Amino acid sequence: MITGLVQFKKLNISGAGNKPNTRMRTLYNRLQLRIQRAADRYRAARDALLALDPNGTWRDRFRKLNPADIRGPGRQEDDKIIQTNGRYEMSWIWLISRSSNGDSDGEAAFDETMRSEWAKMRARRDRWDEEYMLVQEEMRRTVVYLEWKANWWKGQASRRVVENATLMQGLSAYAYRQESLLTSLAASCAMKWVGAL
Repeated sequence: MITGLVQFKKLNISGAGNKPNTRMRTLYNRLQLRIQRAADRYRAARDALLALDPNGTWRDRFRKLNPADIRGPGRQEDDKIIQTNGRYEMSWIWLISRSSNGDSDGEAAFDETMRSEWAKMRARRDRWDEEYMLVQEEMRRTVVYLEWKANWWKGQASRRVVENATLMQGLSAYAYRQESLLTSLAASCAMKWVGAL
């Protein structure tokens, strides 16, 4: 949840003002508090088990929970140790089965969770690919529109016939000025976007 919240904030909230940023920060702090409470509850339960049965078989399953172990299943951008995806090691909390005897039900639940995460990541990737294609098309259409509008203004220069020569010259100059502005704007957009287009 924290990973999704951070990504959502980067994409949608950054630079949007104090109110949305404060709201996101409050939500982030609330989730961090829930995570901390769950970690404290786990540590207390583990300490109780350690006091009751110090050498029990539960020790393989319920390991000591360090602050570095509390992280999402995937690699994060702000990880302290920079590793490639191929060398990334998932925290042990994601690799422990839910059932106490390690049967296939726990493995099936884990597989289903990982399958769900994979599907979400794939859908996110596909959505970004689609967004990238749409932005490219919008860039292309912007340049085409600006060129069309420049030609339209060029046609307006001689469209209106007025008896007053000064007024006629002013209307024509205005139309040619608009054509020049739109042509230079189209050229500027095309030069900036040529890599993406």
